[in-house]
Amino acid sequence: KAAAAAAAAAAAAAAAAEAPPPPPALATAPAPEVKAEDVVEVTDEPTDTPLPVVYEDLDEEDEDPVVIFKSLNESYDAVGGKFKIVSKATLRGGHALTVTGLANVTSIRNGALIDGLSLPSASLKHNGSGVEGSVDLGKNKVSLKLPLIESKTPKLDAHATFESGKGLPTLDAKYIVGDEAPELLEGASVKATFDAASKKASLKTEMKHEAELAGYDADLVYKLESVVKDGASKGGLAMAADLDVVPSVRLAAALGTISGDKEDACDGGARLAASVAPYDPLNLKLTASMIANTEGSLYTKLSAESSVEVPDVLGGIQLVAMASIVGMGKAKVDKFKVEKTWKF
Repeated sequence: KAAAAAAAAAAAAAAAAEAPPPPPALATAPAPEVKAEDVVEVTDEPTDTPLPVVYEDLDEEDEDPVVIFKSLNESYDAVGGKFKIVSKATLRGGHALTVTGLANVTSIRNGALIDGLSLPSASLKHNGSGVEGSVDLGKNKVSLKLPLIESKTPKLDAHATFESGKGLPTLDAKYIVGDEAPELLEGASVKATFDAASKKASLKTEMKHEAELAGYDADLVYKLESVVKDGASKGGLAMAADLDVVPSVRLAAALGTISGDKEDACDGGARLAASVAPYDPLNLKLTASMIANTEGSLYTKLSAESSVEVPDVLGGIQLVAMASIVGMGKAKVDKFKVEKTWKF
């Protein structure tokens, strides 16, 4: 046993002598010295130190196009004998461009043939500032509309429009009453216009609120208008009620002069009107009115207006027609319009 142990020890010693020496220890660099001025405190507050800006070369394919066409509207007014084209586009930078062309064509009322093509008009609205300029070559008119006030709280917009041939601008403002007013006045609007060059000023107010009428929920609309021109004044007031029934029913009463083309419009005198819409399948609107004109005459007017879409013609066109019967059987066509809108 002693001889075996001695042999094993001799073998281990020989193996240790043949093994390679261990690698030398790696030298480590001394830690850099940190100075107090090099320490930056990280906070959530913004600093004045600008961040580096990296500029990248953009290929021409990545640039926005100069003009992006949005829509093209074509309409033919057969009663007035007018053909109109309105093209809307957006320029690079988001500026809105509108170009309008107008032509006098055949009318079903007077039978006039094509007698002239008006020069186009164009308007350009700057994105961001709201400045809008327009040129009407047919009327030789140039105008510039500048925003004066654009406020969301309170909601108030005011503009000044300078027009060629007028020494003074036209001022207009619109104010919509917010929740700072009593609930009855909330949502009411006031629009004022002053044209010093034409010696004309107008004030229009409109108020809406919900109520119950004849057992039905209704939206009541009140209007008050006043216009002064060359020292003469005119105006009027109106009230309309939209009943929450199917089909919808609108009742209106107006006195004096109220602009617009709805049931509450009145061209002097007085008017009572009631309408029912829509009446399928032609989306028909029926209106009955009793009118007293400024001369004291009283007469009735029945009108029917239809607005339908014909999808099988040119990918879909819109037809709008209106006919009326005045008094004891005098019928006439008030409106017949064909319209097509192409969207891109």
